[in-house]
Amino acid sequence: MMIEIEQKQVRTFYSRHGRAKKTHFSLCGLAINEIGKVTESKMFHFLGLDPEEYGGLLLTAEEARKVHYRLQGAKWGGAAAKVPLYCGGDKICPFAHECLFVKIDKVPVGRKCPIEMELILKCKFMRAQRINN
Repeated sequence: MMIEIEQKQVRTFYSRHGRAKKTHFSLCGLAINEIGKVTESKMFHFLGLDPEEYGGLLLTAEEARKVHYRLQGAKWGGAAAKVPLYCGGDKICPFAHECLFVKIDKVPVGRKCPIEMELILKCKFMRAQRINN
């Protein structure tokens, strides 16, 4: 798998302890820092997505921040509960006007929607908790 990075000025994600700042993130636990090194990232660890399917979807630091906060909001508030299971893209999906992936032009067409997957996992987790209590 080859990861391509657009050659433009990008904002970096805050880095603690003097380490190189991360400029790009995948949804599968990888990041690229400002010196081009691939490192691990916990930004999307809660998704548990398959790297084979989502590893090529690379987000800038600003895009990753927006997606992260949107997915965390869906996890706790269900605001994105109307998202379909499989992405049809901005031309087909009736919810494209609400989709953050469409807004940042990183649409996972033909793949399971990361937002929907997180909501399903949340529902399963909540159901399991109710059963165990």
